[in-house]
Amino acid sequence: MPPLASFSTTPNPAAGFVPLTVEFTNTSTSAIGYQWNFGDGTFFNGIDTSHIYTSAGSYTVILIATNGPCFDTAEITVVVYNEFSLIIPSIFSPNDDGHNDVFHIIQTGCEKLDGEIFDRWGLRLYEWHTLDGGWDGHTAAGSKAAEGTYYYLITVRDVHQEDHVEKGSFMLVR
Repeated sequence: MPPLASFSTTPNPAAGFVPLTVEFTNTSTSAIGYQWNFGDGTFFNGIDTSHIYTSAGSYTVILIATNGPCFDTAEITVVVYNEFSLIIPSIFSPNDDGHNDVFHIIQTGCEKLDGEIFDRWGLRLYEWHTLDGGWDGHTAAGSKAAEGTYYYLITVRDVHQEDHVEKGSFMLVR
């Protein structure tokens, strides 16, 4: 009887932050040999195994189940994220010189980001709802915001569906 390759993972789905340990449980039938390719240049011969992913990325894991000259394959994608982090600038200079012209949040391990910018009286000047959004130093009416202190409210959902809120101040200089 030809083999039928299959396996399950823990966690399921196989996704998480670096370093990510994935347990592979072989559920193949009619096989006597097993070769695992973890998608990162490493291999293992055996029934069940685990593997630690130390770099962020997307990895295709392949199990080859054999019985004599017959074989079958099963695969799954493992997604490894960098640790969740936010880098929020404390100053920016929207002076059209091509450097630091946008108040932009550098993030990793995020799935959703909402940003709001307020003046010193609490008036919301700008908002965005994308991971790569930011504020260019203009009001909603299109005029240049004055130099000074502004405030942000950043709400983020990470890849594990946990919400994070950051608030603080930053300087706008022209």
